[in-house]
This record gives sequence, C-alpha cells and structure tokens, in this order.
Amino acid sequence: NLEGGEYLLKIKSGGPERAEMTKRFLIYETRDGNSVFKEPLKVIDTSAPYLPGEEAELLISSSWSGMKIHLEYEHDNMIFKTEDIQLDRGQRIVNLPILKEYQEGVFIHVSALKNNRVFSETVNIEVTPIDRLLDLSLETYRDKMLPGSSEQWRINVSAQNGDKAISELLLSMYDASLDQFKMHAWTFNPWREGYPTMGMDFRGFGTAYSRLYSPQWYSQSAYVQPLKYPTLNRFGYTPQYYSYFGRGEVMESVAIMSSRGGNRKRAKNSGNEQADMAFDASEVEAGTIEDDTDTGKIPPATPQSSDHNTSEAGPQVRRDFKETAFFYPDLRTDADGNLVFSFTMPESLTTWKFQAMAHSKKLQSGSMAEEVITQKDLMVVPNSPRFLREDDRISFSSKLVSLSDEAESGSIRLELLNSMTMEDVSSQLIKSSQDLSFELDSKESAAFEWEVEISKDYSALTYRFIAEGIKHSDGEEDAVPVLSNRMLVTEAMPFAILKEDEKQFDFTRMNQVNSSSSLEPHALTLEFTANPIWYAVQAMPYMMEYPYDCSEQIFTRYYANSLASDIIEDRPRIREVINNWKDFSPNAFLSNLEKNQELKYVLLEETPWVMEAKDESERKKRLSLLLDVNHMAQRQEQALEKLIRAQDPSGGWPWFAGMRPNLYITQYILSGLGHLKHLGILDESNPKVGQMINNALRFLDQEHLERWSRMKRYDSDWKSNDHTGPFEIQYLYARTFYQDRGLPSNGAFEYYKEQASEYWLKKSIYMQGMSALALNRLENQGVAQDIMRSVKEQSMMDDDLGMYWKKQN
Repeated sequence: NLEGGEYLLKIKSGGPERAEMTKRFLIYETRDGNSVFKEPLKVIDTSAPYLPGEEAELLISSSWSGMKIHLEYEHDNMIFKTEDIQLDRGQRIVNLPILKEYQEGVFIHVSALKNNRVFSETVNIEVTPIDRLLDLSLETYRDKMLPGSSEQWRINVSAQNGDKAISELLLSMYDASLDQFKMHAWTFNPWREGYPTMGMDFRGFGTAYSRLYSPQWYSQSAYVQPLKYPTLNRFGYTPQYYSYFGRGEVMESVAIMSSRGGNRKRAKNSGNEQADMAFDASEVEAGTIEDDTDTGKIPPATPQSSDHNTSEAGPQVRRDFKETAFFYPDLRTDADGNLVFSFTMPESLTTWKFQAMAHSKKLQSGSMAEEVITQKDLMVVPNSPRFLREDDRISFSSKLVSLSDEAESGSIRLELLNSMTMEDVSSQLIKSSQDLSFELDSKESAAFEWEVEISKDYSALTYRFIAEGIKHSDGEEDAVPVLSNRMLVTEAMPFAILKEDEKQFDFTRMNQVNSSSSLEPHALTLEFTANPIWYAVQAMPYMMEYPYDCSEQIFTRYYANSLASDIIEDRPRIREVINNWKDFSPNAFLSNLEKNQELKYVLLEETPWVMEAKDESERKKRLSLLLDVNHMAQRQEQALEKLIRAQDPSGGWPWFAGMRPNLYITQYILSGLGHLKHLGILDESNPKVGQMINNALRFLDQEHLERWSRMKRYDSDWKSNDHTGPFEIQYLYARTFYQDRGLPSNGAFEYYKEQASEYWLKKSIYMQGMSALALNRLENQGVAQDIMRSVKEQSMMDDDLGMYWKKQN
C-alpha cells in the first residue's frame, strides 16, 4: 500500500559475507490527482492495445503549475476532436471510446507552451479489430510438472466472435531464464497500419522569446503494391529491427499501483484454479519435427517413468538439461480448432516459458504465453563450477530443497567420475565423507559441501549427486572440464636423409629439459616415413574436425574430405591398411567425453594435447573412423551444401554468415577449388558446384574492375606505376584455374597480367611463385621461367634440411 512516488530499496544481508543491493523504482497512480513525474509534460497510454467497444485511457501529467495542454485527435487523415485541459503540478486521465471504424488507429497530438518553451508528443492509440484476432487457450495442461515427464496438452483456437477457427500453429517451450540475456517476441501483423499525417511545427519569429504554432499537413501518397520475390518461409515469424533515440531521466523500473485490466484470456487449469494468460510470445531456436500434416497431430512423446519413489528402482539421476523443451513450427488444428500435442520435459529444475502463435487463412492471428515449472518434492540443486583447474582444492556444494508437506530425512552423496572412461574416482579426489545425512522439515532447504582436490590425471570430471529420503529421491549428473595450469611447448627438429647414408644430428634444445624446475616432459617422438603422403593422411583429422562454421573452415572441411576420398580411392595399399584398422567397435571407441561436443571443444581449446591418442593403435582407430569412405562422402556433401548457403547473392563469401563478402576469402576458396580442379577431384559436372564457381568468378571480376577504376581516378600515371599487390596476384592465380570458363575482357585483368610480368622482382618469394604459376598458365612462359630461375637462385640447399629460403628482410 505504498503511496505514489520515487523509492529507493536497499537490501542488506548479514553473516560473514555481507552484501548490499539497491534498486530505484517509481510508483504512480492511474487517476486524476497529484503527479509523481518530474517532466513538464508526460504522456502515458496505460492499457494499449484496445478492442472496439473499449475505452482508451491516456494519462497526462505535468510538474509545472498553470500548464495549459492542447489535444488534437486524428483518424483517417482528419482531426475529429480538439480539447484543452489545465494542469497544476498534477495529472489527468483522458478517455476516448474506441469505435469500430478506428481499426487503423487513432493518433492523439499533445502540445503545451509555457515559459518560452514548447512541449509536444504524439501517441498512437493501437486498435485491434475483433475480426482479425484469434483467441488461444490451453484447455488441458499442468503448471507444475516432474522433470523428464511425458506430457499431452490440448490447445483451442477460436475467433473473437466465438466461431471455430481452423488454424496453423507455432508452439515452443524453452527455459525462461534465457530471457535474462535477451527478450524475444513473435510478431505477425500482415495488415497495413495507419500513420499520422499531421505533425507539430513550432517556428520562432527570429527572437528567443516567441514561438509560432501552426499545424503542418503532409499529403498522403498512393499505396503501391510492392513486387514479390521468392523468400524464405519463416512460418509467420518476422524479425524486427528497431532503433531507439531519446533523452531524459531514466528509471530502472516502473510499477503501476492500480490500473484496469488489459486483454487477457482465461484458461482452464486441469481442475486447479483459473490462471490469467496474457497475450505474449517469445522467439526460440528453430527446429523441426515430423508431424501428420492432415491432422496436425504430433507423434506422442516417448514414455518415461515419473515414479521417483525409492522403494522401486532407486533414485532417478537427471542428465538431460537441454534449454529447449520443444519447437513445433507447423501444426494444424482440427475442424473444431483443437490441437492435441505431446512432448517430454527436459530434466532441469527450472521455470519454462510456453508460447504459441496461430494464424488462419483469413489472416486472423493471435498468440499467448504461459510459464510452467518442473520440480520435485525433493530436489538436488548443485552449485557446480563452469570449469575446474588442475591442483584446485574446492568446496563442491549442493543445495537440497524439500517441497513436501511432510518432514524428510535421508542421505545425500557425491560421486566423481572420469569423463573419459566413466570410472569412479571419488575415493582419490573427495577428501571428506561422500555420504552426508539430512533432516528437512516441510518446505525447508539445506546446503551441503564436500572438500575436493583436483589432480592432473583427468581432463574432465563428471559429478553425480544422489539424494535418497524415506519417501522421495533425486539425482543430477553433468560434466565439468578440467583445465590445465600448464602450456604445451613443442620443440621439433625436422631432417631429411636423401640417400643411403649415416648421419649424426644434435637436438640442442633437448639439453634444456632438466634446467627448468617447472618443465615436465610430456613426450619424445621420433617419426619416420618413406612416403610423405602419410603426412597428408595424418593431417586430415585436424582439418576435418574444425569446430567453427566460418566460410574458411567450411571450405577446409570440404577440401580435406575431397582430398582424403581421392587418396583412399587411388591408393589401394592405403585403403587396405585403413580397412584392416576397422576390426573394432566404433561405438566403443567413442568415449563419453567425445559424445559431449561442447565439452570436447572446451578441452580442444584449452588443452589440445589432452585429446591426443594415448597410443599408436588408438590413433589408427581414430583415423580409420574419419577416413571411412561412406562417412567422408556424407561430410563432403554436407560441407558443400554449407558452402553454397554461405555464399552471398553477389557471389562472394564472407568470413562469417551475416558479414559483407570478403575479397580475400573468396579468392582463397576459389584457389582451393582450383587445386581440386587441377588434381581432377572437383566434380564440375555437379550443377551446384558449377553455379557456385560462376557466381564467385563474377564477384571477383566485378570487384577488381571497380578497384582498377578507382585506382585510375586517383593516379594519373597509373600505366607506368606498380599497382599489383597480394590481392591482385592472388586474383590472377585463382582466375587462371578457370580459363575454360572464359577470362574477363574488361581491361583490369590484362592490366594486372602486364603488371605481374613487369614488377615481379619487387615481390616476395611467395608472390613470385604465385605469379610464375599464373603467367605460365597464361602462356607467358618466358617471364615464368625467369621468375623460377630467380626463385631457385635465392634458395639455400642443405644436405640435412634440403632446399629452403631464408626469411626476407
């Protein structure tokens, strides 16, 4: 029962760890009287949107005395009402009955003039026509559920006039805590909305003390139906982009002391008391589900036991913590507007946000949102770290919550397992008692702690909390990466023996191993191969398992799978060896850690050497899995589809999706495709590949033509100056792989070709080699041979190292 005003709330906690939190908030009343706002003019629409037959409420407030306020009401390009009110440091409620003809909205222009200052605002009174709305209501659902339970709900869709509405529905449910990061909303409004045609214009007389008030009218242009192009089917979801600009005093939150109800729909709550359901929706991550298009029914959820009594099979350990319970984008009601759908809840103990959006063939639409909770009578709530580090000593804690109406007693246990092998390592790591007893009164919670020491022997640990009471039980299991405090330093010494000989090599860096107190030897490897192609084969897993979907890594996956397929196909001996390695169970080889992709990538980032194979046989098994012919063909096709989708309509590729096309990345990908083409690996008979290459060539030719045109404008002596940089030489190199598709005749290509022939001596060794290859393909063998002779003259020859080039500059 607080009075209206601005408040500061302070919360302080006692105990050894004192904490304090403050929050400012404002309470105001929606009735005539005193104002709590500090602005000279404040206008608030208290209850939008409205339905025909309702009454709009506009709160107008002023902190100044003697403020005369002028209101003009606009609809259908006409001012149909004017009104003046007087405020003395107070506020007034202005009402407007909403008529059916106001369906495109009403605009109220509010203005005031005082103390040589002008204030004005325009408020859009949103009106939703009844014949365009659908009502959604959940007829059978539970607002409290068990984690992992199988559910079947019924939703009904009807028109505002009570008629049945055959509709298409979009349903989803996700962890409501995600809204703390970013709020989302589904919107579907295909109707044309009205807009004000009158604006306020206040012009001075040339002095600082006078203002001229005059209404300004803008002519309404004819509405032209836009051209329609093929677009992605978004199932009614339209992304919205807003920019907000403003100034003024910012309050952290505003609470309304009293106001009339908005548009809300009552819903039946499975025999429980009625619950309000507001029209609201939020976007979640897209997904797919197979459904019966004719009936709109969803396959029933997989049955899962919800019996958590310890007298049966023991406590249920929760492992499924996905944040999206379901996403059903394309469901249809029956003739009566009903839809029955099934799902299985994830096993998190949290609040979930259910949302639904419906539309009919008449472009009627509606949406709703509801929150539900997954909980148990006895709940384990671990306070687990995001990661652990070697040699950590921590207090691993968990809270135990009882929602039962009766007292509960029992024990809670912590188990730690090696995530790689799922071996129980609790006795090595837990330094306190594993089992702790508890006694909880009704609706009581308690915290428990275990002393844990993390050793260097594990790259990831799986924790498992199990609580068993007399009547109820619960458990939770999840994995945590263990990060190293060390950094891997690799010293390598490559050498070559080119003929039958006996040589002695001195690896001087190895002499420093024993001189460091913190250095710990990890491995000493001597690698020998008589056929260098094995190096290419062994590098394939690294290239095939790039974790990111940037254009460069997508192409690298395609490139690696294409090369690997060709190597395995054309070298029977390699194929035979790899087939012999397959004498094992692939599923047994995949550890529990590798099935957890998120955890795997964390370890690859932080401790790459941990993921190295433990012995030679395991490396062979891993390589045989990756180089399986069927798997490679599938991965190659997937990478190609991703590469095509990543290509911009202009033909270029960006670094990441959503960015602008990048010249370097496009030339890099075209060069790589050119390598595959030169090796006879690229399937140019595939129309998708051919179209992708043609689009990229068009992009490169256009980009370099524009760069050439700009250069000519800024350099009057462009014909005699050197304008070939790495981009231009890479362009020649990539473009000459595709002479069978025609070379550009726009002048830019010939110019850069001549420049590369003339100024190659000024370029780096790498650029010289690239220029020689491009010019040789263009049948300029004379210059190409000159470049190669120069490159060889700059090389160094060593009996042990072979040929190499010193670093320039």
